[in-house]
Amino acid sequence: MATYYDLVIIGAGPGGYTAAIKGASFGMKVAVVDENKLGGVCINRGCIPTKALLHASNIFSMMQHGDEFGVSTDFISFDFAKMQDYKKRSVRRYRDEIQKLFDKNDITFIKGKATIRREKTIEVVGENGKEYLRAKNIIIATGAKPVRVAVWPSGAVSGGSKLPSIRWTSLMARPMFSAGTSSRKEYHGSRSWVFLIWFAIMRPCRTAR
Repeated sequence: MATYYDLVIIGAGPGGYTAAIKGASFGMKVAVVDENKLGGVCINRGCIPTKALLHASNIFSMMQHGDEFGVSTDFISFDFAKMQDYKKRSVRRYRDEIQKLFDKNDITFIKGKATIRREKTIEVVGENGKEYLRAKNIIIATGAKPVRVAVWPSGAVSGGSKLPSIRWTSLMARPMFSAGTSSRKEYHGSRSWVFLIWFAIMRPCRTAR
């Protein structure tokens, strides 16, 4: 027997839990499913723990330059184990605050791996076995994974076709476009797809700056 919800969200990261709270504010019965801890990568392994360690190390750095501000200390040291404890406390505090918001808004958090079946049925496999949810609306907020750009050796075969070889050193020393074809920007052989890979990776980074 499936449990009915107005909204089921797969993924408990910032996108998922924010959508859940918003949905609950509209009076929806909401459930969030994730096979990991509430908060996703950002809260548990990414943004928050990173910023906690950066904050602790920034304090240490400021103390090293305290004389510039008229603050002097005889001895400065750091304890990496205590920094790790501070990081873990920060993560727990953020995660607990999200849980409080879930409790306040009657949002159900289900830990397990979700699979969308037909007719808006979601199968959840968790520690206690399988359970089924029915949803009027489904949001997939599972985030993304980085893409690994494979560099094949010369003569590598994929699907029966030979892939072009990459010569990174020669790529840096030779022009990307043919002389006299700047308007059409014709790419050359193996260098063309190398440039496209570079552009796809670097363009978002430059834009983010």
